[in-house]
Amino acid sequence: MHNIRRKVEDGRAYLEKVERSLVPTNKLPQQDSGETDENGVTVEQQMREALQAKLQKLKEVTGAKDEEDIIEKLKSQRMTKERLLNLKQSIENEKKKLELKKEQLEAELEAVKFSEVKEKEQNEEEYERNERALKEALEEMEEARKKYTKEKLQLGDLKEQVKELCVSLQPVNEEKLPDSDDDVFLDEEDNTYLDDLIKVTKSKFNQMIQTMEELELQFAIEEPLSSLYLDTGLMEEVVEGRKSEDKEGEKTAEDLPDVPSREHIKRHSQVMAEAQGKRKGYPK
Repeated sequence: MHNIRRKVEDGRAYLEKVERSLVPTNKLPQQDSGETDENGVTVEQQMREALQAKLQKLKEVTGAKDEEDIIEKLKSQRMTKERLLNLKQSIENEKKKLELKKEQLEAELEAVKFSEVKEKEQNEEEYERNERALKEALEEMEEARKKYTKEKLQLGDLKEQVKELCVSLQPVNEEKLPDSDDDVFLDEEDNTYLDDLIKVTKSKFNQMIQTMEELELQFAIEEPLSSLYLDTGLMEEVVEGRKSEDKEGEKTAEDLPDVPSREHIKRHSQVMAEAQGKRKGYPK
């Protein structure tokens, strides 16, 4: 395209030069055609020879065969020039469109870059949030693991303590300990054995408390009776009677100590009632 344009420009310059050289020929008839130079050649003849030389040059340049062909070549070049001018204008218009499109694309590119930067910042923020959340989750998991390990040890200690307590309470009643082995005893997920062990221990403990209460009641009753026997001299009579029985071996009913009087029995009943009232928390 550039070479064609250059050739067209060269041809156009040459044609303009030829046109300027042909302008004086229109004025030749007004000049004196009878003038001659030193060699006797007229001016008209010189102009004709010069014109023929230029036409010959045009033929060589355009590749035409005769004058009409030269004219056709010139017309063709003019049409080519017009087409090139139109093409140039079209190219310039297209260039403007492309420049406008370029500006639009550059604006879109800047928008995309800004969006990418913004998205990158958002992704970085999201990544940091996720990283913090993951770190917190790992810390919570580690804390939960430590807590689980601690509670596991506490559960093992609890099993051992309950088992020792249950073993220590074994003489209270005939209820047997639940059967277990090491696997069952150390299983953290299955606490059936621990539940059974606690149930047996609780039963034995309740039985022990009941026994202790009965012993306390018996002691609370026997202590006032002992004091009563000492105060009335009945204990001495009973002791002496038992000693006499041991010595003599046999005695009749008349030889036994006298039966306690009604007042003695009444006092004995009052002492037992007061002992039971103290045990249950009743006021005197």
